[in-house]
Amino acid sequence: MGILDLFFKSKRYHKCLTYPCVIVSAQGEILDYNKEFASNFSESMGEKFSSVIKIVHDHGRVITEKFDNKWELNYLQISKNEYHVLFFPYSNDNFLIDIPSPLVIVNSNGDIVHFNREFQKYFDIDLHNQNLANLFSFNSESLKSIETSHEVNINDDTTILVRYKPTNCAMWIVSLTDKSEINEIKYKMIKAQHLQSLGQLIASVSHDFNNMFTATSGFCEILIEKTKDTEIYSEINEIMQHISSAKDLSKQLVKFVSNNNIENCNPYQTLSNLNKIAMKLVGDHIDIQFDLQELDTTIHLSNSSLERIMINMIINSRDAITKDGIINIKLRDAEKALDHLENHIDYISISVQDNGHGIPKENRRKVFDPFFSTKKDGTGLGLSNIAQIIKNAKGKLDLESNENGTTITILLPKANNKLKKPMQNQYKKTNIPRKILIVEDEAGVRKVMWHALKKDGHNIIEAHNGKIALDKLQSNQDLDLVITDASLPELSGDKLAKEIKSTFPNIKVLVVSGYDESMIKSKFEQYDGFLPKPFTISQLLEKTHEIINNI
Repeated sequence: MGILDLFFKSKRYHKCLTYPCVIVSAQGEILDYNKEFASNFSESMGEKFSSVIKIVHDHGRVITEKFDNKWELNYLQISKNEYHVLFFPYSNDNFLIDIPSPLVIVNSNGDIVHFNREFQKYFDIDLHNQNLANLFSFNSESLKSIETSHEVNINDDTTILVRYKPTNCAMWIVSLTDKSEINEIKYKMIKAQHLQSLGQLIASVSHDFNNMFTATSGFCEILIEKTKDTEIYSEINEIMQHISSAKDLSKQLVKFVSNNNIENCNPYQTLSNLNKIAMKLVGDHIDIQFDLQELDTTIHLSNSSLERIMINMIINSRDAITKDGIINIKLRDAEKALDHLENHIDYISISVQDNGHGIPKENRRKVFDPFFSTKKDGTGLGLSNIAQIIKNAKGKLDLESNENGTTITILLPKANNKLKKPMQNQYKKTNIPRKILIVEDEAGVRKVMWHALKKDGHNIIEAHNGKIALDKLQSNQDLDLVITDASLPELSGDKLAKEIKSTFPNIKVLVVSGYDESMIKSKFEQYDGFLPKPFTISQLLEKTHEIINNI
């Protein structure tokens, strides 16, 4: 039961009101009153309310009138011969003013008695002395039901749900719900779900691609070794370069849809690697310039999260530029944080500046809200996701915009550790042949691994699923190393690895996987090594030597 239902429910509710209220007869005589009326109008005791006589001749319509320019008198008929007269402090509004939803009170004919500002916003005409029929499709029959509702269009863009609810004094409360806004939010939520599904599909397809890339690049490496002095050597190298580009593209797609953010990254390296994809995003009519200070530091964001932030901001800048334009991306080592930032932390600063049409002043506070978008087909989730990622990283976000363009600046705290450079050729080839079991369901990948390790001098055994691998282990307990894929039929790589460590603790286990490394690596850290696909033959040998040299 709503507050207005309670308000009108009792015939004697006037005793509970904090405003003056009296009960009068149809002849205008005061029958009862509350203490607020007595304290404000003691001189009126015994007088008649002449306006009540007018009400009788106005077919029961409730009348509101001013009194002494201080009070607003509201006459409500509660029975055939009795009226409540409510005194409200006079204003241009009424007692509905503080209710945030569009509401109006009407009589049995649909004549408007009271309305609030939220209701007025939907209509361009003065609503005083109006009937609902003048505003939208309305039939007084709608007021005969206990409670009813229907949809109406008030203009080309707005559909509203109108609800009618009776009170206990021949009045109806009419509320409006903006269906257009609700439908727009529903549409954007469905679109967001589609994007989420697309992300899951990309992650799944990328796993299969990584197996293909591993096999294809592996066979190319084998061919390169065999064709060094032939005419097709350069063509095979060209194939390898295209495979490498395809690997990078697949990795960028997975990073972009990944929600994982457990790693730190070097912002200089991440932004430098983004140059090519950024140029493809903006097109030929926009000049995108990278002005990056080389920084030997990391921030509390993964590469994928920072890439997602930058791609979203670059796309927004691109869409704001209607003709030829410029987008400037800057990376700087910021000064110690100013007083309005916390703890005087060291920050790095990233800014994206464009010369597009800018963001209207009334929208600048809304652009980071979920589902708010000025684009016709926008989801309203891009900038809100950016804001959430930056907030989680304890960063700051600033927006400046005018008719000449927009600048978004991000401040991110340093992780207080310098980037570790990868060591090249750290592990030397072992001179001791080892006995190795390869467990891989993809035949092409398995063949490449077999060829590489066999050529390296090792004794190789193969299995294409987890159960066969366990059988091979029983008859080959002198194995030095098992290389297993994480995703296997019959028995998963994780369960196989656990069984090996439980039954044969001296056998080393290397896990390989085509799934996103940041999502799956932590699951296999308990074993002796992890190698993400796609990998090259040299990467496989290096990882293998790293493990078996410690036996």
